[in-house]
Amino acid sequence: MKGAEEVIRCLLGRAADGPGGGFVLAGVRPSGGALDLVFDRAGDGFVVRLFPAASDAGFYRRSRHFKLGYAGAEADEDRIALLDAVAAAVSRGEAALGAEACAALFRSAALPGPGPRVRDGALELSLTTRCNESCPFCTTPRRTDVRDPEPEEIERAIRSARGAGAGAVVLTGGEPTLDPLLPRWVALARAEGLRVTVQTNGVLPGVEGWWDRFRDADGAPALPDVLHVSFHTARPGRVRELTGVGGTFDRKVRAVRSARAAGIDVILCFVVTAANADEASEFPSWVAATFGSGVAVERRPDARDATTRSAGPS
Repeated sequence: MKGAEEVIRCLLGRAADGPGGGFVLAGVRPSGGALDLVFDRAGDGFVVRLFPAASDAGFYRRSRHFKLGYAGAEADEDRIALLDAVAAAVSRGEAALGAEACAALFRSAALPGPGPRVRDGALELSLTTRCNESCPFCTTPRRTDVRDPEPEEIERAIRSARGAGAGAVVLTGGEPTLDPLLPRWVALARAEGLRVTVQTNGVLPGVEGWWDRFRDADGAPALPDVLHVSFHTARPGRVRELTGVGGTFDRKVRAVRSARAAGIDVILCFVVTAANADEASEFPSWVAATFGSGVAVERRPDARDATTRSAGPS
């Protein structure tokens, strides 16, 4: 990202050295079709997130070619001052940069969605930003300006996971089951001695015979250790409202049952929203009655706009 960083520093001018408050631009990194401008103040970091103006992302300020937001907790007075200074610098500098150069800045950021990272001892690896559902509360929106990682990039990330301190890998997306090479990645991760979790909405794993393709080079089964399934309701009639796609409830049920039959541990992720909050307390009981033991429930609050705050245009 050196080229993008040079352009950003040129765009920001003196604001790159901090407009007061002690923050200076420490680096620029891609973030799912956006650019993260990482500012530092004696080890105290703050990330200003720069999006194309056409993005549907929430934003704090916008200019002709850009939207600006930020990542992390609520911004204090110094951080708001930094945001305002960066926004002003972007507005001044984008005219000189030109529309094509502004657009090219994000083409250079078209890297694999959220890049691989190690967190809590697990490599989080996004295989694709594509998805076959459209959950209204999803915090990983599909983008056309982000390419999926190349197979060589995925293989390299898995093979280097242990060296990066990971003992496990979480294959995520988007929807990772849309990657036709998913069985290959699961087998490779297992061969590297990693515990494997696949995060999925359960639509494709509910297809009969789904797990038959998951084999190692010798033909032996090579299955994930954990299937983490987005499962937000016990009521088939609510699936369309919660996922944007109707008629998939039975498939999700089959996905859980087939995984358990194959010896895979299952965790159901139930995101609590206004549309299903009345089910939250009884959902674990329904899961136990429907699937028996070996299926855990993880309830999460609706996290929309949790990472990039939206305060509307100014």
